[in-house]
Amino acid sequence: MKAVFILIVIFIGSLLAAQDFTQITTGDIVNDGGWNYSCCWADFNNDGWEDLFVCNNDSNNGRYNFLYWNNGDGTFTRDETGGTVTTDGGSSYGCCAADYDNDGFNDLFVANYNEDNFLYKNYGGGAFIRITEGSIANDNGRSTGSQWIDYDHDGWLDLWVCNRDEPNFLYHNNGDGTFERTYTGTLTSESRNTGNCIWADFDGNGYPDVFLANSGPNYNSLFFNNGDGTFTPLMDDPLVNDLESFDIASCGDIDNDGDYDIYTAPGMLPASAYDIYFYLNNGDGSFLRQTGLPHSGLNAGGGCSMTDWDNDGDLDVLQTAYDGFNLLLQNNDGSLEQITTGALAADGNYNKEPAWCDYDGDGDLDVFLAVNNYFSGNNKFFRNDATGNNWLQIKLIGSMSNYNGIGSTITITAEINGETVIQKSETDCRNSLITHFGLGDAQVIDELVIIWSSDIENIFHNVTVNQLLEIAEQQISQDHNELPISVHNLHNYPNPFNPLTNITYQLTSAGLVSIKIFNIKGQQITELANEPQPAGAHHLTWDATSFSSGIYYLSLQSGDSFITRKLILLK
Repeated sequence: MKAVFILIVIFIGSLLAAQDFTQITTGDIVNDGGWNYSCCWADFNNDGWEDLFVCNNDSNNGRYNFLYWNNGDGTFTRDETGGTVTTDGGSSYGCCAADYDNDGFNDLFVANYNEDNFLYKNYGGGAFIRITEGSIANDNGRSTGSQWIDYDHDGWLDLWVCNRDEPNFLYHNNGDGTFERTYTGTLTSESRNTGNCIWADFDGNGYPDVFLANSGPNYNSLFFNNGDGTFTPLMDDPLVNDLESFDIASCGDIDNDGDYDIYTAPGMLPASAYDIYFYLNNGDGSFLRQTGLPHSGLNAGGGCSMTDWDNDGDLDVLQTAYDGFNLLLQNNDGSLEQITTGALAADGNYNKEPAWCDYDGDGDLDVFLAVNNYFSGNNKFFRNDATGNNWLQIKLIGSMSNYNGIGSTITITAEINGETVIQKSETDCRNSLITHFGLGDAQVIDELVIIWSSDIENIFHNVTVNQLLEIAEQQISQDHNELPISVHNLHNYPNPFNPLTNITYQLTSAGLVSIKIFNIKGQQITELANEPQPAGAHHLTWDATSFSSGIYYLSLQSGDSFITRKLILLK
């Protein structure tokens, strides 16, 4: 068992400098009102800027779910096209966005309470169609939250749905646009009164495990993924033995030791009963609770997150307040110090789920707070104005893995303040689909390692800081001195297809381009291009009329770039 090294300190007033957040008060995004429980960021129209979806539980009073388009200039436009995403209504409590059909467009799932859940397929440009067939759209549960994951590493995103007072749902992605509800032991058969969940690889075996924050009389739960479709519950551990009315949860490697720690807390409880719970991962499948964490000014929690808001190379904690003031715990070389001044720390009441994203592209993470106000209060948005520290952002594009690279592990090594710091993170759908790292005064990334959920490993050295990298999965393990960036935005649509699929890509520089199609055995079956091409956007069509149904792989190579995509031909 590793030693406990995090010192918990509370600083009142001006003893610790306030974090630089500015509350945004103009625009529909913070003036629409409603009973909002959750939100999620994703680039739904593929314009390079992440958009925002917000759940609303007040459709009976004419307030439906909201979709805001990011204009790329610091402003947002509310979607008023009458599309089904913003007109379906529903008692919506949770949402998550990702590309479940690997067609290059981010889709959307909305968890509803005592109603059928909503699954929306994105057909491009943010044009959604609601899927109404299958159990995933007709199970009618007391659903409060959800998360996209590839629990079996087959390259297709599966879906987990949290339920109150009934078993949770796990839907397996069949790879053809449909889902099948899956039953795997006590994980999906027992009622747990789950308010929130986290999927991450807590035991280091390469497969995502699941932590469930359960309200009493149920204890919290952690199920380890055995990699064969079965799960084993964690037993006799503080993480699952502390009984409380838990409602929120987040995870991250807060001590930069290579494993994921867990933060959880109760929801709406009286101040006398309230406490917060933080568990360090011992690295051997067990956890140790850290006691004495401050929560001055916070009497009931609405949501929480672990992210590096000050870009210094370690994760901080934000817990939003349903009652009282928000709780900000800043990580300073292993000590968590409470910040009590500044716009974000001085805010509170009716705040629910926070979602972080660099919406303005300036290299720091901003945060949107969904506000559940019975009296029709507005949502809240805080711009991060921090300066001085370096950063790196990574957008993964999977081919053998799922398109978003969800569940893939990213590890970076850099020298920060004279010491070698190793940071580890997984791409997930709880905040932005772009993974963010703070780097302090680091001038270069010594090593960047990506282990995809397909088990493919890509390694890069001497990576420049202060940039957004778009990295495509490569079929073979390679050790690169620099990132291959001559080809990006490789998409094909539709997918699945019959018999035509459109292939689009962009070249950052002119070069020889080779585009080939392989079958599932790795045999080349056709070549679509082998010629010099200029920089810019390109488009071609594959006509697969003469080929049989099945899985194929599109391979594009130009210069140092080598990218693959999985194609599905259905006849």
